[in-house]
Amino acid sequence: MFLKMHLLMMSTLSRAYIKDLEKIRPSSILDLIHSGETLSVSASARARMPAKRACARCGYVSSMEVCKACVMLVRTGQFLANLKL
Repeated sequence: MFLKMHLLMMSTLSRAYIKDLEKIRPSSILDLIHSGETLSVSASARARMPAKRACARCGYVSSMEVCKACVMLVRTGQFLANLKL
């Protein structure tokens, strides 16, 4: 639980920091994206990464058989069905 809260706080702080950078230098987000695209990944790290495949339901790129968006849609539909009286 603590780890989840810590990660949530770090992501919130990271977003705020990036927005502050963008105020100072508007091209900072594009610079970050460019830096991320030019990073090289070692062969051992690449071997541990999940394989890219297509979602069985919508066809979008996913590392799982069914993407998170489709899973969320199914769960939302089940939740709404349970609410009906």
